[in-house]
Amino acid sequence: MESQLSVKDSNPELNELKKIRRELHRYPELGFREFWTTARICQHLDTLGVEFKYGRDLYSEIKDVSVEKDFINRLPDLDTAFQEARAKLGHNKWLAAQEGGYTGVVTHIKGRQAGPMFGFRFDIDGLPVKESTDADHVPASEGFASTNECMHACGHDGHITIGLGLAARLVKNRDQLAGDVYLIFQPAEEALGGGKVFQHIPEIKKLNYLISLHLGIYNERKIIANCKFLACKWFKVKFKGLGAHAAVSPELGKNALLAACMAVCQLYAISRHSQGMQRVGAGRFHCNNPSSIVADYAEFNFELRGENNDICQYLYDRASTIIESAAKMHDCHSEIILEGEAITLDNDAELSQKVRQAALNLGVAEADMVDFYLTPGGEDAFYLGDMVHRNGGKSTYICLGSPTKGGHHNPKFDFEEDMMQWAVDILWETIQTLSRSRP
Repeated sequence: MESQLSVKDSNPELNELKKIRRELHRYPELGFREFWTTARICQHLDTLGVEFKYGRDLYSEIKDVSVEKDFINRLPDLDTAFQEARAKLGHNKWLAAQEGGYTGVVTHIKGRQAGPMFGFRFDIDGLPVKESTDADHVPASEGFASTNECMHACGHDGHITIGLGLAARLVKNRDQLAGDVYLIFQPAEEALGGGKVFQHIPEIKKLNYLISLHLGIYNERKIIANCKFLACKWFKVKFKGLGAHAAVSPELGKNALLAACMAVCQLYAISRHSQGMQRVGAGRFHCNNPSSIVADYAEFNFELRGENNDICQYLYDRASTIIESAAKMHDCHSEIILEGEAITLDNDAELSQKVRQAALNLGVAEADMVDFYLTPGGEDAFYLGDMVHRNGGKSTYICLGSPTKGGHHNPKFDFEEDMMQWAVDILWETIQTLSRSRP
């Protein structure tokens, strides 16, 4: 049997991590609507006595995000989500400054000694997934399943917990900390572009090192020191034609339904690219006409994924030509609306090796390490990583592999909770390893 990372025994730190994670799991919130979540993060950090920024004060320092903020302001349930958080929290001093979608937190913990500028990024949003109530689903059987129509079905409750656990570790061991650490609790990873906003946080440009992470992804208990995701783009496409009687005068119509169908079929016919992995997918096809009327409107969503940004752009160039041509075939008008995107980035090999060495220092066996893994998922943390690279720093993305009881974005998603403590241990040891290796 292949080696598997050892399971951590129950201990006070792990018990506290599990307590925090299970509370967060019960109240998932969608992107830029993580009001309750942000307030709870603030409360934990305040208890630790560290400085942090959140709400309008945080966003006032973020430049060049007018397009993204305009999108946030158009979220249809923004106010409803805020009122729901207010109902749960009652009088809470952390809530008012978030109204309008100003979610997320950045905290700064300064060491007693001079050293590098470290950044660690943790995503905080949930998904529109209805959680399983089956008896074999641990959150349901142990009483911490979601209390609303959303779910932490991708482990972000665990990511937040790791960030808070690392904060507690840093405060407890501040005398051993050389340098400055920024913990970035980022909203809206799931397709809404929180990374595109948070890449403009001023502190990002100052970082020597940025590490982002994920629980799961790899369905075994392994430590992945270098995990790469695909570049992604998500779109809605609208076709507008002209209605007519389908039997009496079909020649007078302009069939948006046929144009949309042609486009979907041809999207799947885009030539594969020789330079790496790619994916094309379509869904949410909608046309509301009866069969007796030539359809004047149709729409669908589609996504593109590529192993590098050039492949993703190649797919988009071909897709836009196909959609425009399908519309012209049926004398219709087409509109392509970008709904979300994420770039990809090659992780820094030297920093990945430092993470690997940190794990080995903690007793992780070579057999339990995975040096590189390419997943077809998407991740907007690479916007932050790209900003760090462009300003002379290094970044990498790591994974704490774990069986996920059905896979990510699944109603039965779960992970093995002791991997959170492995994450805190590895991040803390990575800080120590990097500090020791500096001249």
